[in-house]
Amino acid sequence: MSELSEQNKITHEKQEQLEDTVSLLQERMQENTRSYLIDAHHRFCYQLRKIDDLNLESLERRYLYYKSSGGDTFIDHLMEDIRELPRVNFYEESLSHPQHTKEV
Repeated sequence: MSELSEQNKITHEKQEQLEDTVSLLQERMQENTRSYLIDAHHRFCYQLRKIDDLNLESLERRYLYYKSSGGDTFIDHLMEDIRELPRVNFYEESLSHPQHTKEV
C-alpha cells in the first residue's frame, strides 16, 4: 500500500510541475502578444500612419487571443487607434511607387 501511496505522491508532484510550466508559458505568451501589439501600434500609427486589411485582421486575431487570456485595457486603447487608421492596399501602393534600383 505504501508503494501505491508513494507513486501517487510522485504523480501529484509531476502534475504540479506541469501545471506550473503551463502557467509560465501562458504568461510568457501573453506578454509576447502584448509586446507585439504595442510594437505594431507604433509602427502603423506613428511610422506608416495607415494599415492594410491583412495586417489589421492579423492584429485583431492576436488581440482576441490576448483579451480571452485576460489582457488589460491599455491594449484596448491601442487597438482603437489602429482601427481608426486609413485603410490602404500596400500591394497596389507599391506598384504605383516602384523603388528605384541601382544597376550593378
